[in-house]
Amino acid sequence: MTLQLQCNICHVNYEKAVLYLLKKLTPSAPFELRSFLESIAKCSEDITHAIINTVAEKDIQYAIIYIINTYHYQLSHAIEKAFFKKGFIIKINSITVSLEQYAPEYCIQINLQVISSSIKILNPFLSDNLFGRLLHIKPLTDALSALAETTFQTQFDFAEMKNLSITSIP
Repeated sequence: MTLQLQCNICHVNYEKAVLYLLKKLTPSAPFELRSFLESIAKCSEDITHAIINTVAEKDIQYAIIYIINTYHYQLSHAIEKAFFKKGFIIKINSITVSLEQYAPEYCIQINLQVISSSIKILNPFLSDNLFGRLLHIKPLTDALSALAETTFQTQFDFAEMKNLSITSIP
């Protein structure tokens, strides 16, 4: 079953966001770049202040969008791991980030497949078809929304998330 999670991100703390991105990108970076990225991470506060003071906010926002859209695999892995810790095995198909036209907010769309959950693991006779139907039941969708909100707020503590919605894609 494929679901689309959509939310808006606002009030970004750029220092924390830059540090988070560096931590997620460094392990998968080419070996030659890792020590360089680790050094940047140690100075991220100073670097972020310099960037904020010299670069227009719109340019910073476009740079963040570019980084997320380019390195979505590493971010997908972090999200999949967070959901796994909560009992859901998911596969993220895509992450798309854009800037809202009339507000300084990011719009994030994540298409994901719920492969399994503790519900299915506890009852292995539950067919994939029936499991997919369970995800259409409002209490389970609400629970998944609450889990997603909690997961994103703890994983991405550098910004405020709002307007979270999860819809089923046929």
